[in-house]
Amino acid sequence: MKFNTKYKAQNIRNRFLFTTFSLIVLIVITFLTDWVQRKNETYALLVLAGGVLFVYFTARRYMYLEYNDEGEKIVLRYFKLIPVAIDHHAIEIPHRQLVRMELKTAWAGYRQELILFVKTKNGVMKYPPVSISILEAGQRKDFLERLNSLATANR
Repeated sequence: MKFNTKYKAQNIRNRFLFTTFSLIVLIVITFLTDWVQRKNETYALLVLAGGVLFVYFTARRYMYLEYNDEGEKIVLRYFKLIPVAIDHHAIEIPHRQLVRMELKTAWAGYRQELILFVKTKNGVMKYPPVSISILEAGQRKDFLERLNSLATANR
């Protein structure tokens, strides 16, 4: 199985940037012109809208994902779409070492995170959670079933 979320990630990032830019333009227009009668209320409303937008995207923790298990290793590359600083990560696991996977749900189901467990010389190691919120339901189901079948084969 092989996939990446390049186009969906670009779409989400562009929506976030366009909405943020639009809010900033509205705040500047409100500040520079006199066409708005209640400036304080307008500022408060625009800042509140920006805050809600930021909390929503932060809570979802959208990540670009690239997955490939067709070779000798399971390769999962990812990075946050709405970051403070972009940091790229990659997980490479030989097929035989994947022991299990765990799906964690947070923020009332808005964020789903995948945790992978691998065999090492010293026992079982747990990788940091990777948000899979960007995946659509069918793609998420296929992805999790594939990982589960790989993990089940190694027990």
